[in-house]
Amino acid sequence: MCRWLVYCSAEPIVLADLVLNSHHSIVRQSFSGGFHPDCSDKNNMRMNADGFGLGWYGLRESGASAAIFRSITPAWSCAWSNRNLRELAGVVSSRCCFAHVRAATPGSVVSEENTHPFRYGRLLFQHNGHIEGFARVKRRLIEKLPDGLLAWVDGSTDSEYCFALLLAQLERPDRADRFPVAELEFAVLRTLAILKALGDDERIVDGFSTCNFALADGASVVITRY
Repeated sequence: MCRWLVYCSAEPIVLADLVLNSHHSIVRQSFSGGFHPDCSDKNNMRMNADGFGLGWYGLRESGASAAIFRSITPAWSCAWSNRNLRELAGVVSSRCCFAHVRAATPGSVVSEENTHPFRYGRLLFQHNGHIEGFARVKRRLIEKLPDGLLAWVDGSTDSEYCFALLLAQLERPDRADRFPVAELEFAVLRTLAILKALGDDERIVDGFSTCNFALADGASVVITRY
């Protein structure tokens, strides 16, 4: 599985201080997590070598929009060798930001399109986990997506399709102003319920899904541990 962090505070933080420079930074954890009880190939990876991504919001109070940086280079290499990332992270401050280091599900394509976080308008989303039996539920999940959201999906991961399904639960996912927190919470819970129902309908009993989601609009964050 992957690792991610979320920062949301009234006090802005420099991205480099959060994700690059701290002793227990997510970059360091990507190759030296140090805590791996019952390590398995799927649910507790020792290394996160399949991509690195950042998402953040500027400090403007109105018209907040999300920006992202994504690379298929492992986080530790990207942090040390990508001069553009170091320059960017050293000067950008944010009150709300995401970071994600990926350990791809076996068979999943490693590409920038499949690297977290994902962005839709002012919304950021990232996922730690997998959808058990995704190949079996994907077709029925797609049937629940409006044409516009289906066309928006750029990659092939279960995570991005989960985000598209979540967006479909929002009345106006492309709104420019902040979302009511209750609406974001409802969309996340509704998405989890749909995913569970799809798995039950397909009689997927030989494993379990892990849906650790983070969803933000720049002012609020909704997080699940599932």
